[in-house]
Amino acid sequence: MVRAYILIETAAGKDGAVQASVGHGLKNCLAIGHSLRPSEVMVHIECTDLACLNEAIVTDISQLEGVLRITTCVVVKD
Repeated sequence: MVRAYILIETAAGKDGAVQASVGHGLKNCLAIGHSLRPSEVMVHIECTDLACLNEAIVTDISQLEGVLRITTCVVVKD
């Protein structure tokens, strides 16, 4: 299993919509919340492998309306 924290930078005022879309659209989302900065959403995700993680980021998250940039931090050791 691969776990990662994903910081999603959104367009102004789009953080709530992005958070709702990610929360309902990602089946492997462990937790989701706002960052300390406005217009940022933090996601904790668990995937079967790196290919699955890449697919979630490229296909599911980056295609959402309002997503400007994604920063991914992979958990190396639990």
